[in-house]
Amino acid sequence: MSLKVDSIALEAWAKWLTGVSEEVKLLSKNSILPNLADGREGIWIEGTELDAVMSEADNAIRKAYNSSAARQVEMATIAAGAKEDYEITDTTFAERLKSMGGLA
Repeated sequence: MSLKVDSIALEAWAKWLTGVSEEVKLLSKNSILPNLADGREGIWIEGTELDAVMSEADNAIRKAYNSSAARQVEMATIAAGAKEDYEITDTTFAERLKSMGGLA
């Protein structure tokens, strides 16, 4: 099926995704889980077994934020590229998104 591309909508979506990506990246820069040892109200004490587990969890959460931000940038790039195609098939656009991997 062929469809006309709404370049304004795709550009707006790409800008929105880029903005969301930047916000998510900011979240990943700091520790997600508070720690008693660094002076903030927190839930565990440095040097304990719980500290090691929570540090691992914190790192995993920050990696997930970074991964999410990267995916949003990929989708924004695809959307920005598609806005130049005044006529595109829906399957072509879907294939571009699927090429990111991890999508059914």
